[in-house]
Formats: sequence, structure tokens, C-alpha cells
Amino acid sequence: GLGAKLALAVDPLSPYVAFDMNMTDAGGTVWEIGAGTGFSMANSDSISLATSFSETNNFDAELTFTEDSAAGIIPNFGLGLTVGVYDIGGAEVDWRVSASPTYTVADTAKIFATTGFDSAGTMPLTAGVDLLMVTNVTFTLKFASASLTDSSADAQGAAQDKGTITFATAIAY
Repeated sequence: GLGAKLALAVDPLSPYVAFDMNMTDAGGTVWEIGAGTGFSMANSDSISLATSFSETNNFDAELTFTEDSAAGIIPNFGLGLTVGVYDIGGAEVDWRVSASPTYTVADTAKIFATTGFDSAGTMPLTAGVDLLMVTNVTFTLKFASASLTDSSADAQGAAQDKGTITFATAIAY
């Protein structure tokens, strides 16, 4: 694929324009153009608007509010809220609302989650903890589910798994 992004930083705004083009398995191409801007507030919170248009998804728009955990209203608590509308102008408009809270415990652990709800009735959830107790090492325990509300069954009639638990170690040097 080929992509390009032009971003500016004109305090307190951070506008951008972007272009993406990818080859398909059938030898064709798909393209997407996007534009957006972020607005940084004095207390490290931010609001951003992102839009994109492509030949496959029509027009998409997302509005995001982010509260920085270091300078938020509640000490060590961060929050991201996103509202998105997708495929505007297509056969069926989709929407999604999501929240991503975080809480840092004395610089030794970061508790995180992301959940939401969308027009298809799915409720994805990712939740976990990053342990930062060893210098340059992060241990992560995470649960992820594509939809907690999925009640479908597999080919044998058994209920589908509701998620995956992952343990990971990252070493930074």
C-alpha cells in the first residue's frame, strides 16, 4: 500500500489530511482520504474530529474526548469517549459509542478498559492491567471479547467463547 499524511501543529489545533491506497487480492486498488483536527485544552484534555471517505465505506466521522490521567479532574484517572458514525451515504449507516477509562496506581500498575456499544448490537470489551514494577519491563494481563452480547452457537450447538485472556511481557531497552 501507499499512504501519506500531512499534519500541522498550530497550538492549540493539530489539523491533518491523509491519503491511503492499497492493492486488493484481485489486483485492483482501494483508496481512502481523511482529514481531521485535534484541539488541546489548557489542562491536557483534548477533543478531536476525524473524518474519512473511501470508495468502500463512503463517509465516516468520529468525535473523541480524551482526559489525560496525569492532569485530569480525578488524580491518576484518564478517560476517552468516542462517538462515531460510519458509512454515511451507504445502504446502512452504522454508529458506535465507546469509552476507555484508565487508572494508574502509584506508577506501579495501570488498569485499563475499553467498551462500547454499536448499531449491530455488539458490546466489545477489553480490560486488563499493566504491571510496571520492574524497570524497563511491563507485564500485561488482558481479557478481550469481540462482543459480550453474542449468544450465537458454533457448528455443534455449543455457546461461543466470550473472550480471550492474554498474559504478555514487554522489555524496553
